[in-house]
This record gives sequence, structure tokens and C-alpha cells, in this order.
Amino acid sequence: IDYIYHLADLNGNARWLAQNNYTQFNANTQCLSILLNLIIKYHCDAKLICLGSAWAYPSNKSIVEEKDFGNMPLIKGLESYAKAKIYQFDLLNFAAKEKNLNFSFFPVCTIFGDTDNSDHLIPSLLKRISAKPKSLDIYTDGNELRNFLHVDDLANALYLFRDCSYKIMNISNNKRTSIKNIVDLITKNLSYEGEVKYSSVKGLNTPELSVQRSELKYS
Repeated sequence: IDYIYHLADLNGNARWLAQNNYTQFNANTQCLSILLNLIIKYHCDAKLICLGSAWAYPSNKSIVEEKDFGNMPLIKGLESYAKAKIYQFDLLNFAAKEKNLNFSFFPVCTIFGDTDNSDHLIPSLLKRISAKPKSLDIYTDGNELRNFLHVDDLANALYLFRDCSYKIMNISNNKRTSIKNIVDLITKNLSYEGEVKYSSVKGLNTPELSVQRSELKYS
């Protein structure tokens, strides 16, 4: 085996995480720990490729670089998810130092795909609109900013950078857009004629991932 991709993850929205911090953190940290022990024992020459998250970057910067990964403060409400990713990156570095593990860790933005059945924004909107409700409730004011990347583009990037020499490198679409813009695009493309209702709740901005390093590597 030349490459091992670790893409498994237990995520969830902020409301779910508020009640499931232990479940989420424990699942993600153990998932990598078990896999890592097996790799070190049976496939120590393989290159391990793991995914990180924009949520593990500090909340007080709008554009973040790889050197910012794991620095406090984190976005409130998502700490268990963010800290699990920070733990994973630390664990990989320890394994590299002691066991000569060869790895690359790729923090990514919000991923979506055609068969996505999660409760994330785009798949949940598609499911809800397909039911043709009279009104569509959005749980925030829609002004928060996110970066979205299709899973096919992520897969291409992970293949392209499989021999990357960096321990950490961002993969993202560096053009942030508002949730309101995403809702408008989907409702127009699906010809939804119902009323869209935004709440007064301010949503969580995802920091923009700097892709300067990956752009240099690609060129």
C-alpha cells in the first residue's frame, strides 16, 4: 500500500454539538488513533493523508494560513470538533517524530456533493425544497460567510497533492459567499415559489483559508 486516505469523520451542526461534545470528540480522536496504530504496525511505509477543518483555525482572523492552525481562540459552539482536529494533527506530528510516519494534513472548507445526505446547508436545502413547502425557514439571518467546495474538486486536489511534502496545507475555494446567496441560487435553480424566511440569529462565519501554499505547489 502506497497511500492511505483517512476521510472518516463524525460532524454535526452547532445545535447538535452543544449536546454531544463528548460523543463527537471521542469518535473522531479514537477513529484516527486506531487507524494510526494499525498503519504504524502493518503499513509503516505508506503515506497517510488526512483531512482537517477550517473550524480549527482561530475565530479572530478573516483569512488564515497554515501557521494559524490550532491557535486559540476557537469559534464558540464548535470547540469539540475543532479540538478533535487539532488533536489529530498533533498526534500525526508525534507519530512522524517517533515512528517516522509520512503524512500530509489538509484543512478544508465546507464540502458538498451530489449524494450528500447530511444536515449541512446545501443537502438539507435540497431535501426541504423537494418537499415543496409553502415557506422555507432559514435558521440564521443569512449574512454569514462560507467557502464551499464540491467533493469532486476535493478528490482531485487530494490526488494531485498526494506526494505533497508539506505536513499541513489548505485546500479550499478562496471565494467566500454568504448563506443568503447560496439560498438564492438554489431556490432559483429549483424554481421554488414559496416564501423564504430568515431569522434574526447571526450565523457563524468560517474563516477564509489562504491557498497561497497550495497554489504555489500546484504551479
